[in-house]
Amino acid sequence: MGRGSISGAFLGKETIMMSALPYLVIALVGGLPSNVSALAGQPSPRQRNASVDNEQTRLSEAEQMTRLGMVHLNKKEYARARQLLCKSLETCTEVLGKDHLVTAWHMNVVGCLCVWMDDYSAAERHLQQALAVFKKALGDEHPSVIDTLNNLGGLYVKVADYDRAGPLLLQVMKSQKKRFGEEHPNYAASVTNVGLLYLRTGKYEQSEAHLREGLEIYRKRLGEKHVAYAHTLEQLGQLYTAKGDYSAAESLVRQALDIGEKVLTSDDPLLAQCLESYAVLLRKTARDAEARTMELRARTIREERAKR
Repeated sequence: MGRGSISGAFLGKETIMMSALPYLVIALVGGLPSNVSALAGQPSPRQRNASVDNEQTRLSEAEQMTRLGMVHLNKKEYARARQLLCKSLETCTEVLGKDHLVTAWHMNVVGCLCVWMDDYSAAERHLQQALAVFKKALGDEHPSVIDTLNNLGGLYVKVADYDRAGPLLLQVMKSQKKRFGEEHPNYAASVTNVGLLYLRTGKYEQSEAHLREGLEIYRKRLGEKHVAYAHTLEQLGQLYTAKGDYSAAESLVRQALDIGEKVLTSDDPLLAQCLESYAVLLRKTARDAEARTMELRARTIREERAKR
């Protein structure tokens, strides 16, 4: 690992589309354009005035914490992942500076974790800080900027701040279409995020059009057993429940649940989400005993996850 660089900690060349509600994006530093990786390796003014050996040791430790944190994140063990990545973020801030791209990458990841853990104030703070750094260093159209805008939009959907979510998610969808084309799963994720926004704001016709567009892309590109396909089926089920078409809603949610139980672990948060959607539908159709069973399963998953 070169002096002042922890870019080796972030392996891979893909973007992780984290299956939350809505989708959030974590781009691996190793997959960013070469100018970002080069900047990640440049010593900051603080580094030039400090002990290189001490910095190297601290950054090596941060690298290991980041690696381990990402392992826990991919297992959806958010509390442990956040603990490790926050420690790594603290080191990056102290050694590289708060305006360094690697520091901003950590801010974005921690911001996503805070969204998933319902710590919305901390999430917004971290995501806004990351966005400011990315914009200043890379420009408004850089993928890191777009991905962070997506994550902010997702946060605002979760807290029902739709006026702020809307422009961000529409901008992301337009950028992802230009960046990936209309048949790419990352574009599909941005389309379904907009569909979810329309669902939450009662624009059911627009919501269905966007969700079905995303669903068809997932079907073609990922297949009907993929978690993203199941996730979108579940969102469509929510839509039909909201419209009062309970028969169609049940078919969609049961499909999503069947896929989830085959491809997800028994304690996956998305499985809990499917169970909760099904419970809402069961309550709407006066099947309270079945609903309680689904609610209990979902609550057990979330409580067990919260302990990690």
